Amino acid sequence: MSIFYSRKQRFGTNQARGKMAGTTRSTFLLAAFLAVAVVPAQVSAQREIYLGIHTTGAQRIQLLVDEFTCETGPLSIRVLAHQASEILRNDLDTSGLIQTTGGSTLRQELGLQTLTSVDLKKRFDAATQGRLTVEGSDIVVEAELYDVPTEKMVASFRRRASESTFRSTIHQMADHFLRTLTGETGIAETKIAVVREIGGRMDICAMDYDGHNLVPLVENGDINLLPAWSPLGNEVAYTSYVGGEPALYVLNLETGVRKRLATPGGLNTSAAWSPDGKSLAFAATRGKDPEIFVVRRDGTVLDQITFHPAIDCSPTWSPNGHEIAFTSDRSGTPQIYVMSADGTNVRRLTYEGNYSDSPAWSPSGDRIAFTSRIGGRFRICVIAAQGGPVYPLTDGPGDHENPAWAPDGRHVAYVSNEGGMSAVYVVNADGTNRRRISSTPHRLLSPSWSPPLPPQLVARLSEG
Repeated sequence: MSIFYSRKQRFGTNQARGKMAGTTRSTFLLAAFLAVAVVPAQVSAQREIYLGIHTTGAQRIQLLVDEFTCETGPLSIRVLAHQASEILRNDLDTSGLIQTTGGSTLRQELGLQTLTSVDLKKRFDAATQGRLTVEGSDIVVEAELYDVPTEKMVASFRRRASESTFRSTIHQMADHFLRTLTGETGIAETKIAVVREIGGRMDICAMDYDGHNLVPLVENGDINLLPAWSPLGNEVAYTSYVGGEPALYVLNLETGVRKRLATPGGLNTSAAWSPDGKSLAFAATRGKDPEIFVVRRDGTVLDQITFHPAIDCSPTWSPNGHEIAFTSDRSGTPQIYVMSADGTNVRRLTYEGNYSDSPAWSPSGDRIAFTSRIGGRFRICVIAAQGGPVYPLTDGPGDHENPAWAPDGRHVAYVSNEGGMSAVYVVNADGTNRRRISSTPHRLLSPSWSPPLPPQLVARLSEG
C-alpha cells in the first residue's frame, strides 16, 4: 500500500533507515523519509534513410540479419556466434525503426549474388553478415552492412573483444549500423543504474539497457539510494547513509573516486543533474519539510529555490535547463509542479487523481512521465509539459513506479512488483511492447538511464 505518512513520522533517521530497507515506495515518500527513493511518440510524416530507403509512419526498415559464422575456436566461441545474431537483432528491433529477420548464412544458402534477386529486393532493404575469429586471447568480431537495392556495402565493423565484453561489442555494432541506416543515435550502448537490495543493504549497480551484465558500482554494506546518471555519462550521483546521515555523493565511473557534496544537514536526496552537468537539483530538509535546492557540481554554490511549508521533492530538469518539474503536496495531495530553474513561476501540472510523483522530463522536452495512482494501483503516465490530459503508459497487475526515459525518448524504464518482486521493466513511449528486462533474484529499484556511453566506459562497466 502507498501511504502518505504523517509529518511526525517523516524525519527520524533511525526510523528511515529501518523502513528503507524493506520498501519500494516512490520518491515522494522517500522525501517523507519512510521509503525508497502518452502521448504517442511523434513520428515524422516521412523519414529519409541514409541508404536511400524511405519509410512513412510506423513503417520500419526491413533488415536481413545473417547468422554469424565461426570457423575456428572452442565451443564457447561458437555459442557466442549464435548469440551475436540474437543480440544484434534484439538491439535493432528494440530501436523501433528497424524490423529484422534472421536467416541462414548468405554464403552457404543465398550467396552474396542473391542480394540482386527480385525476391530479396522486395523483402529487404538491407542485410548484414558477420563472423567471429579467435586471435590469441581475443575474439575478433566482424560484420558488414549491405544496401540490398544498390548491392553495395555501406558500413563495416571490426572490433576485438573478450568474453566479458562480447555483448557490449555487439551493442556497439548495433548502434553503428542503426546510425548508418537511419541517422539516429541508438541506445544499445547505454546502461541503466539501479538500486539492488540484498538483505539489509542497498547497492548502486549498473546493467546493460537490455538487463544483462548487472555489476555493482557502490557496495559499502550500507543504504545507497536513487542513482542519477550525469549528462556525459561519466558520473553517477546518489544518496548514501554510509556516513550515518543521508548525504549526496558523486561517483566518477572512470576513476572510481567518490566525493561527498557540500549540502545542508538532514536528509539530502533525489539528485537530478542539470543538462549541462554543472549543477544538481535535490531535496533537503534543513530541519524542516523538504525543499528543492541546487548545488554546483564543485560544491561552490548552494541555492534554495523552493520556500513552502509543504513537501517539495523529486526534481527533474527540462532538457534546455530552463525549468524544473517536481513533486509537492502543497495542494493537499502529491502532484507534479513546474517552475523556472530559479524557483519562480511555479505552476501546477497534474490535476487528475490524488497521487502523482516521480516526474521525469523526456529528452525531447515535450512530455513528462510520472507515477500516478489509478484505481488503487500505481501506473506510469505521461502528460504534455505544458499540461493537458494524462495518458497511462502501463496497466496490468502490480504497481509500476519511478519512470526513467531512454536518451532516444522512445522507451521508458520503470520498476514493478507484478512478478512478486520489484524488477525493472521497459515500455515503449507509446505504451506498447511492455517487457521485463531484469533477471536478478534480488529486488531492483529506482532506475536511471544513462546517455550513450563511450566504448571504453561500456567495456569497463561490463567487466565490473
